[in-house]
Amino acid sequence: MKFRILFALFNSVIVAAFALIVLMPALVLGWEYSQIFWSGNWPVAIVFAAVLGGLNTYFGINWRLFTLLEREDWQGLIEHLELKILVKNRLGKQRLRVLINAYVVTGASDKITELEIRLREIDSAWVSRFPLEFGIPYLLKNDASAMERFFGEMKERSDCPEPVWVRWNYGFALILQQKLDEARAVLMSIADETKNPVQQLLIAYLLDSASAHDESARSTVGKLRSALQSRYKGERWERELERQRSGLQVLVLSKLIGDASRWAFGPGAI
Repeated sequence: MKFRILFALFNSVIVAAFALIVLMPALVLGWEYSQIFWSGNWPVAIVFAAVLGGLNTYFGINWRLFTLLEREDWQGLIEHLELKILVKNRLGKQRLRVLINAYVVTGASDKITELEIRLREIDSAWVSRFPLEFGIPYLLKNDASAMERFFGEMKERSDCPEPVWVRWNYGFALILQQKLDEARAVLMSIADETKNPVQQLLIAYLLDSASAHDESARSTVGKLRSALQSRYKGERWERELERQRSGLQVLVLSKLIGDASRWAFGPGAI
């Protein structure tokens, strides 16, 4: 209901604003001069009508999607999007993102893996556009070798977004398999590439476990940890974590982030 009300209000405001623009010359200059004004500026009205029509067409096409989201009907949403994507092959970044989020909300991580397999059959480029989302099942299962293969592939893709997170996940997979030298090299390569405090924390936390005999790595750990401690005091770190919890990667790694926070800030950190 809220979505429909907002949609109606949006159209009402836009139409009212357009009517005011159309009538303003007549109110200020009179009808005779307004006709002269609009005879030379009629393309403005055409552009406005086209934009309004385009927006309404977009909402019309996605009406069921928005309605299901508003009702939080996750199963209905999944069925709707699976029909669009898996049956009709109507791919799109928005649809894929919403479908993966719906799988996460309903705890259907195996469905994410099935979707990955299906997209690889259609066009594997779609998988590399969502590396963190499709990496969720590997993180949840703690399958280190599969995690290494997946993120190892993703980090080589030039079109892959979130490269720091992708390489951190790859380094994490190496740590889990006790491939400490390889993991250390990966983590050191991204230590200076990010200003994201959560990424800095996790890089330092993993490096700490792989830097026993490496002075350079130990120095990097110390610098990252000290910088975080000086910048985030008291409740500020909790607020930063809360701000980033909307991201699936941070959500999935919440337990590890909690352990790392206590390591960096003390037992009462979170």
